[in-house]
Amino acid sequence: MRKIHLGCGNRKYIGWENYDREIDMNKPLPFEDNSIDYFFTNHALEHIDIHSGYKLLQEMYRCLKPEGIIRMQVPDIHRIYHYAELVPEYIEERANGDLKKVIENVMFDFEHLSVYTEQLLNTMMKLVGFDTIICNQNKSRFLEIQCLLDMHDKCNIYYVETTCIEGIK
Repeated sequence: MRKIHLGCGNRKYIGWENYDREIDMNKPLPFEDNSIDYFFTNHALEHIDIHSGYKLLQEMYRCLKPEGIIRMQVPDIHRIYHYAELVPEYIEERANGDLKKVIENVMFDFEHLSVYTEQLLNTMMKLVGFDTIICNQNKSRFLEIQCLLDMHDKCNIYYVETTCIEGIK
């Protein structure tokens, strides 16, 4: 079974091939067609422009085996705007209590080159060909992904900003 974690930063998972800057997400992926079982990205897609993000989704689709799984997690400016005030410690930690600054940070800081909403990412994935399901940040229908998520901090306040979508080829 082949499992690829793209944009891993310093978070590497046992049993996964973890890639960060070794793979340029703006270029075709260095994997054979129909050769990958799982792709996982967590807060990586926003580090490339939206056109490259769409091409990356196409590349992942090309590389996945039939019935292969993709899990995309991105900061979602719509979620932040509508739900962040329900978790005041999130706004406090992100920008000293200033919601406008939190959203501006997500849009313009952290080397972000694009922004997403659940609707936009879901539409892009469907256009590429994935059957999609919107997920809870700490839940997956797929054991291999759930095991990975179980390693995350369940009390992490950043769940407020994250949209998670899984797709099946």
